[in-house]
Amino acid sequence: MAKQCLPLIVDQVTAAYGQNTIIKGLSLQLQAGEIGCLLGASGCGKSTLLKLIAGFGELTSGTIQLGDRQLASPQSSLATEHRRVGMVFQDIALFPHLTIGQNIAFGLAKLSRPEQRRRVTELLALVGLSDYQQRYPNELSGGQQQRVAIARALAPEPDLLLLDEPFSGLDVMLRDSLLVELRSILIQQQITALFVTHDQLEAFAIADKVALMDDGKIVQFATPYELYHQPVNRYVADFVGNGYFLPVELLNSQQINTELGVLTSPQPLAATAGQKKLLLLRPDDILHDDESPYQASITRKHFKGSFFQYEVQLSNGCLLPCQAPSHHNHAIGEMIGIRLELDHMVLFDQT
Repeated sequence: MAKQCLPLIVDQVTAAYGQNTIIKGLSLQLQAGEIGCLLGASGCGKSTLLKLIAGFGELTSGTIQLGDRQLASPQSSLATEHRRVGMVFQDIALFPHLTIGQNIAFGLAKLSRPEQRRRVTELLALVGLSDYQQRYPNELSGGQQQRVAIARALAPEPDLLLLDEPFSGLDVMLRDSLLVELRSILIQQQITALFVTHDQLEAFAIADKVALMDDGKIVQFATPYELYHQPVNRYVADFVGNGYFLPVELLNSQQINTELGVLTSPQPLAATAGQKKLLLLRPDDILHDDESPYQASITRKHFKGSFFQYEVQLSNGCLLPCQAPSHHNHAIGEMIGIRLELDHMVLFDQT
């Protein structure tokens, strides 16, 4: 049943465990109905932030707000059960002695029996398990159990859904299909959600906005497209996607000189003539082209089915990625023609 969405506002939050400050003045805002993702390496603080929002930790400073309700501050903290926040964990934690229907109905004690039955039936249909109401968790696959966990979290109609790496234990194909299904469910249910993962492909598949975290802070908060194509610094460029860096020299405000020719930027560059920079290149920015005058030696190859992913070395020793159609099967050590195909340029200082 559709309900009004609420925004999530995390404002200048700091939190510590003992003498260690884990979250450091972090701010994050999700619009009503937006699906956000906390992405980062292990230990960056993403799961800690999720627990703070759920009510499983105390703030040193800052506030957490959901709509007009303040959930937490250093002075006060709303009890977890009163926050109207649902959670789905990596450890599915279904009750083994209860049927699937009873698991989903566990948080619906305030509803009448007919209302509970209606809600359970509705959610089982939503997650594609209408015929499984009387089964027990051990009779279901891992993916089916995770669907039940999602249905159980959605059952009380929370204002916010938090998901802490819920699919990390599943195989890749199942995980990919569940991500698509989960995104559809969240949109259909009109619920604000925050998803935690260390896997950028998961983040890109499910999120409207991704917050890349490092050392208790958000380095960049943007759409998946912006994070991939417009990283704010080298850390983001390295973490998201396969980032390669080609030394270049600025010729003027819109042209750079590279080992692969002179390139013209569609937008003025924030640099002056003569400056030496690094040009960010992604695997799909460099294409194999037999007609190109620029040659490179293949150092690695990876067959992807519909295309080859090569790593090639320029005459100056620089290593770059290169994509080629699947019928262009070249040997390691072979020289091939390559060309750059960039829609925009991202430059970083040489360090």
